[in-house]
Amino acid sequence: MYSPPSEAVQSFYASVPGSSIFDSQNGFYQFPCNSVPQVAFSWGGRSWNVSAANFNLGKTSSTSQYCVGALAGQDPGLGSNVWLLGDSYMKNVYSILSFDRIRSGLLPCLRVCGLHILACMHH
Repeated sequence: MYSPPSEAVQSFYASVPGSSIFDSQNGFYQFPCNSVPQVAFSWGGRSWNVSAANFNLGKTSSTSQYCVGALAGQDPGLGSNVWLLGDSYMKNVYSILSFDRIRSGLLPCLRVCGLHILACMHH
């Protein structure tokens, strides 16, 4: 998940105790592995969570107590204030696209007994 400006990412990690820059060239941060921050994106009147397993990209080294966060401060070149939400986010939702009606939607992804279940919501 990439965000320009990187100040938004800096602000996020500033609120995560023990976090610091890990790879300044690519905008990645590290945080204590035993304290994965909660991340959610909000639009359409709903919050969409990123699971701890999807936010945590793994340890900075095999013996480290620090892990790399999936939220990076890097400009993907898509314009100002445009966020690129990749697989770390998309693994948490089902995307629904309607090309006939030119619209899209998201549904939460639930795990039950190790299976992904589509959660139907009626409005």
